[in-house]
Amino acid sequence: MKRQFLAVLIVTVLFATSVYGGERKIQLRWEELAGTVQGQKVQMVLPNGADVEGKVLAVEPQALQIKVSRASNTYEKGVHSIPRSQVSVLRFQGRSGPWRALGTAIGAGGGAAAGIPLSGPIRNEGNEELSAQVAVGFIAAGAAAGYFIGRSADRQVFVVSVVD
Repeated sequence: MKRQFLAVLIVTVLFATSVYGGERKIQLRWEELAGTVQGQKVQMVLPNGADVEGKVLAVEPQALQIKVSRASNTYEKGVHSIPRSQVSVLRFQGRSGPWRALGTAIGAGGGAAAGIPLSGPIRNEGNEELSAQVAVGFIAAGAAAGYFIGRSADRQVFVVSVVD
């Protein structure tokens, strides 16, 4: 019974990560751009074919100020203002979703389900302190594993199209 539950849980988590992952497309006006991309590491392809990647420092009325970390052709590393007319699509990676919290809770529950029965024989030998430590260790390890699995499931690529 426990193995069937564990198998269903693993399949559910794997299915959920494939459903929630991927690209999320957003259309924003220039005026709305600052709240979404400021401070983010973005990637964009400019009309001249230059591939630019860097951290958005500011969204100004007529330009996007960016600290370029990687670029082809036109731009070198450093701070540049890219004219508004050249910015049409931005891509960045962010986190969105409930999976960090759910993964932590599910992992802690799984750790408890595994750790408490495994600590029973230790308790029967008269070492209750070690038994409690083993159970708490399993719960903590399960919660940590669940958090990191959930964090990867929450990761999404946002594609922002700038509209007028």
